[in-house]
Order: sequence, then structure tokens, then C-alpha cells
Amino acid sequence: MAAPTVAAPTVVPRAQEAADPTAPEQWREVVDGLYRRRAEAFATASPRLLDDVYAQGSGLLTADAGLATALAHAGEALRGFAPTVEKVTAVEVDGDRVRLDLVDDWAPYEVVPAAHPHGAALRQGPGRPATAVRMVLVRSGGGWLIESAERAA
Repeated sequence: MAAPTVAAPTVVPRAQEAADPTAPEQWREVVDGLYRRRAEAFATASPRLLDDVYAQGSGLLTADAGLATALAHAGEALRGFAPTVEKVTAVEVDGDRVRLDLVDDWAPYEVVPAAHPHGAALRQGPGRPATAVRMVLVRSGGGWLIESAERAA
């Protein structure tokens, strides 16, 4: 009798493994992947995971690493923090840099004890409604990382 075959687990590619996008929807997928890794960093209070989200020297890396570190020191984590990209409205590629205009949002989330992530929430975090954002990504290895992002005027 032949041994049953087992499907390999699905792995979300890291920024360094992603292919170059050619359409706005593909850029949305790239940013969604970066946002998922960002959310994982906060859900596990692991600031090192943010190195796969932001370019070195990014002010956003500094800010988010500070928050993840503060969560870790307090023994806390975020539950339900899940920023999403609704749409990419413009793409401007310039070699190893790309400027994206996009709309993103996130629902309210909870701060929970890291040791009991499924337990009662310690406090609530605010959501953010759909907001226009201008983001700059830079090539890192074969993929992309966030260099900057700001709300569009």
C-alpha cells in the first residue's frame, strides 16, 4: 500500500522572496503581506519581525519597534489588529523605489496579556476608518519593504 501524500504547508513569502508586481492589485498584495507581518509583530510583541516590514532607517520602523518593545516589556500583545489595503489608486515605479497611493483601514483591536492571548482584554485600541495614504516602498533583496507612509492630504 502506498503512503498517503501530504500537501506542503502554505507559506507567505517574506519581502525578500516576493516577485516584482506589475499591476495595482499586485502592489496591494505586497502591502497586505507587509501589513500581516506588522500585525504578527504586535500579536507576538516581537519587534524583530518588523525588520521584514520596514527598510532600515525608516522612522516607522523606529516607532513600531518601540511599540512592540513596550508591549513585550508590559507582558502584553495586540489581538485583532489587522490593517488592510482596500485599494491601490496610483503606482509610480522609479527603479528600486515605488510610490503608492492607497486606501487602508483597520478595525478596533484589543490589548491582551501576552501569556493569555485568548483571555479577557485589558483595554481596547481604536480602529481607523478608510484613509488615503502615500507610501514609499524600497527594494530589499528580491522584494519590497516600507520606507515611509503618511496620510495623504
